[in-house]
Parts: sequence; structure tokens; C-alpha cells
Amino acid sequence: MALPRPGRALILAAFAVLSFATGIDYDQFVDGLSDATWSWIAVGAVVAQTPRVSQAVATLGSVAANLRFGPVYAMQLATGYMNLALPSVAGRLAINIRFFQRQGITAAAAVTSGAIDSFASTVVQAVLLTLLLLFSESTLDLHLESPSSRVLVVIAILAALVVAAIAAAAMVRRVRTAVLDRVRRWWPEARAALAALRSSNKLVLLLAGSIATEILFAVTLGLFALALGTRIGITDLLVINLSISLFSSLVPIPGGIGVTELGLTVGLTAAGMSEEAALATALLYRVAVFYLPPVWGFLALRWLQRNQYL
Repeated sequence: MALPRPGRALILAAFAVLSFATGIDYDQFVDGLSDATWSWIAVGAVVAQTPRVSQAVATLGSVAANLRFGPVYAMQLATGYMNLALPSVAGRLAINIRFFQRQGITAAAAVTSGAIDSFASTVVQAVLLTLLLLFSESTLDLHLESPSSRVLVVIAILAALVVAAIAAAAMVRRVRTAVLDRVRRWWPEARAALAALRSSNKLVLLLAGSIATEILFAVTLGLFALALGTRIGITDLLVINLSISLFSSLVPIPGGIGVTELGLTVGLTAAGMSEEAALATALLYRVAVFYLPPVWGFLALRWLQRNQYL
């Protein structure tokens, strides 16, 4: 199946960012693929589709209601399409909440369950990364230059504007009253949704699904690195993927386009790959896990809409 035009355009945009940042041109990228083992690339492309299964398992553990696996899995596929337009965490949270509401879950419980699903994924990433850095030989040495003073000033201004906006909204009585009233009305339902996590099977599904997702993503990255001639240990792969995933989730760019590819290239280079091979690996990985899934993600979204799941 050919990659759709939006996907090709996003790949070109990501490649432009990488070329500017690394100095590697298209010919060097092609050279990096010249000695690739295409059988391993095929295996990597297949394994790249499996994290949606484990993400669906984690979602089942985030909600008190007993949902069918099929529609939840379709929702995860649809999230891949939504992430083209929204940052990954925001896209996942938005579609989760809408899906839960369509299942008859109240608005408060839907928001709470959607937040639990997204928050648990981030927490698992942070905890796994911390444990790996503390108890393995892997290190987070990406050789990134410190940000310039101008960049720091811009970040500080943006942070100050966000804080000022929140403070200003809190000072407006009408806004403050509306927020507090909504919280008071929603809190009993939100508390009931949180209480569902006390069920051992729900918590196991949530944590096991989230951990399996990160392992599958790391294995996928390792398969593409192997296809380019470099074997990288699972702990190093997890450190690279987890750190870049956490960082890109903080950047307000849909799917971390360009940022993720650059981070993966730098991390793989630090792990021992040549810049050309690292770039090829990063792009192959991103095509398999991000740029290609929206093809069937769009089909899943249409199916969910037709069957009134969204």
C-alpha cells in the first residue's frame, strides 16, 4: 500500500529538519540504505504495528466499565491518524474521552479514564527510564549542545505568559466559579473512576499494557538498527526511545515531527551507529510507527464513526 500524500509530505518535512540539523543530504541517506538487510526491515515493519495491541490492553485497564477489545483496538488505530494533527498526548486523550462517552460512561468518568490512560503511559515511561539509568550500564549521553541564551529567554517568556494567563483566569470570578462548580459536580464520578484502579486485574492491564508498549517500540527500533548492520542492546534502545518520547511529548508539535527523528538519530549515533545509518534507521522507524499507521487509522476512524463509537 502506497504512503498517502500527507504522509509523504510529513516525511519530506522531517527529512528537511534532519538535513539542516545534521548536514546529511539525500544521497547520504540513500547510501545508508544501500547495505540494508530488507528482510529485517520487513520484520521491523510488522512488529511496529503491534504496540497498538498493547495500548488497547492498557486502555481496558484505565476504565471501570468492561469494554470490548475490538472497538478499543480500533480506537488505538484511529489515534494514529489523529496524531497527524494533534500532539500525541492531546490526540490520545481527546479520542479516548469521546470514545468512553459513546460507551455510556459519564463525562467526568470519561475525562478521568482518558487522563488515567495518558498519564499512566507517561509515568511508566519516566519510571522505566529512571530505573534503566540507575540500574543498567546505559547512559543518556546524547551530546546535545546547551540551548542559547536567546532560546532560554523565549522559553522563559512563554512560561511566564502561561502562568499569567492561568492567574488572570483564576482572578475572574465568573471563570473561577464555573471551574469550581464543575469540579464539585464531577468529583464523585471522577473518584469512582479512580477507585476502579483498585481492582487488581485493571491495574495489571494498565501497567502491563503500558510496559509492553514501550518494549515493543524499542524492539522495533532495534530491528531497523539491525537491518542497517548494528546490534544495539534492549536497555540502550529503551533509554533512547523513552527519553525521546518523553521529550517530544513536551513539544507542541503534532507527533514530534522532525524533533523525534533528530533525537533518534542523535541517540543512535551515540549508541555506535554512523550518522548515515542512524538517520536511515530513524526514518525507517518513524515511517513504520508514525507515518504509515494513519492509513489504516483513517479506516478505523471511519469504522468507529459509522458504528457510533465516536
